[in-house]
Amino acid sequence: MIEACAKQLKLSYLKKNYSPLLQQAIDLDQIFEEFLAQLLEMKMKKQIKELKMLRFIDQKEKLVLMGNPGVGKIH
Repeated sequence: MIEACAKQLKLSYLKKNYSPLLQQAIDLDQIFEEFLAQLLEMKMKKQIKELKMLRFIDQKEKLVLMGNPGVGKIH
């Protein structure tokens, strides 16, 4: 069910990586909120790493930067 939901939401990283992280959370008796936060944090780190590679330029993809004024989005 998680894989199907992740696929529908286009969260391929979550789809591929939730199982070992879930087992780790079970082994550590981690609460659900901590597990989910860890999973989502890892997804964000992966996206940032991919952006640093600048592949979106070669693939002619658009990048939308969102955030508060004064945080450096104009670069």
